[in-house]
Amino acid sequence: MQETFQYTRRITKLPLLVRLDSGNDSADNIRICEANQTDYLVKRNLRIESLETWLATAKEYGPGCIKREGKIVYMGSVMRRPKGFDKERHLVYRVVERNILANGQILLTPEIEVDTYWTSLPDPAHTIVELYHDHGTSEQFHSEIKTDLDLERLPTGKFETNALILLLGVLAYNILRIMRQMTVQLGHKVVPLRNKAQRRRIRTVIKNLITIASRRNKVLLATILSI
Repeated sequence: MQETFQYTRRITKLPLLVRLDSGNDSADNIRICEANQTDYLVKRNLRIESLETWLATAKEYGPGCIKREGKIVYMGSVMRRPKGFDKERHLVYRVVERNILANGQILLTPEIEVDTYWTSLPDPAHTIVELYHDHGTSEQFHSEIKTDLDLERLPTGKFETNALILLLGVLAYNILRIMRQMTVQLGHKVVPLRNKAQRRRIRTVIKNLITIASRRNKVLLATILSI
């Protein structure tokens, strides 16, 4: 992470936010972020913490929001001291209590779901939770590169060869992205799909435009290339 910060500062002087999942819930990671004056948002690993205790804590600090019948969501923040630290840090929690499932099934005992986050951000709890959930967007781009373009496993142990493969992969990915954006802008009349979408996976573009030859696709490709 320290090396990443050094490279990043060569590119930009803007504020940074490090967003990590529960597999990276470590005091060392928080220390590195604070030493580099970088904001962080780290999902905690609950380990052996009691879900019932967190539900009681959430109820103590404020009322929940009823999302639907049988589902109550509690959000808030407390000050807690991470293991290995002398001072307390900002901890955001999201606790869900379900007594009735979405399909109407009534539960004999409540189903409790708990997510907690270490963060240096001063924003409200709901903003912190939404900001963390947005990390799934970047994961989709990673998935496209690894699976749709089949670049998860590089072909050789030679750094120069793998660098060339990645460079060609970037070129192919950017071309497919341009085609994807154009299909979204041109609408379903050009590339009909079952459902209207604001974004399409690279795999969908390859399937609908690359592997299927038709006059309509030729017209679309000519339009894209002319632009």
